[in-house]
Amino acid sequence: MKEDATLLSRFVEDHAEEAFTELVQRYLAMVHATALRRVGGDAHLAQDVTQTVFIALAGGGRPPRAAPQTTRSFRSLHEPRQHVRRTAR
Repeated sequence: MKEDATLLSRFVEDHAEEAFTELVQRYLAMVHATALRRVGGDAHLAQDVTQTVFIALAGGGRPPRAAPQTTRSFRSLHEPRQHVRRTAR
């Protein structure tokens, strides 16, 4: 299994769609479950939040400065608190 930072770097730097696909497959369930908890069980809102998280990841466009930083940044995407707060209001 490839490291998340390597996959993210490949996606950002080389536009490797298979790297992004692998990241989505790895984290989709976790991001969705977290979003569902954060929005109080609203399945439609959780889907919107999940989609927003991965769109934000895909549109980042900035290469990572260092692998550990990249991994921390990606891990933080599973907690879409700010988006949920803005959307839920």
